Amino acid sequence: MMRAFVPARIAQSWVLLDAENIREILGAEAWLPIPGARAEMPGVIAWRGRAIPVVDLAAPFGSERLGPGEQRARTLIAAVADSIVAVPVDAAREVHAFSPSDLKPVSITPLPYAAAEAELFERVLAVIDLPRFVAEILGGASPELGREAMSPHVSPA
Repeated sequence: MMRAFVPARIAQSWVLLDAENIREILGAEAWLPIPGARAEMPGVIAWRGRAIPVVDLAAPFGSERLGPGEQRARTLIAAVADSIVAVPVDAAREVHAFSPSDLKPVSITPLPYAAAEAELFERVLAVIDLPRFVAEILGGASPELGREAMSPHVSPA
C-alpha cells in the first residue's frame, strides 16, 4: 500500500511529513508568542476561529528557532496526537507517494524523530514522526531532546 508524504524544508533540512496528518498548507502566518513557552511550542496562531499551538521542528533539529514576530514561508496545519497544530516550514512541495519498499530504516539522516528514510529530489530525506513529536511536546516530555519522561515513577512494592 502506498503512503503519501509532504516534503517540507526547515532551514536547510528537507523532511517528509505524513500527508494523512496534514489538513491544510497555508502561507506565512503571524503567531502570538506565549511567555515562558518551550522552544518547541513557542506560541499560537488563530485558525478557523480558535487558537492552535505552533510547534517548531527547528528546535529538535538544531536549526534556528522561531523568534517572536518571525514567520516561515508556509504553515502546515496538522491533526496529530488528538490535537490540531501549526507547523511553520520554510518550504513545502506537492505530495509524493512511496511504496513500503521505498521507506528504509534510518541510517543516514541524523534528525531526531526520524522514523524512516526515503529518497526524493536525489537525496535521502527523513520521515519525521510528527505525532510522536507533538505528543511529547504536549505531554511535557521530549526524550529525543535529552529530557526524561515526566511521568511519575512507581516502584514495585
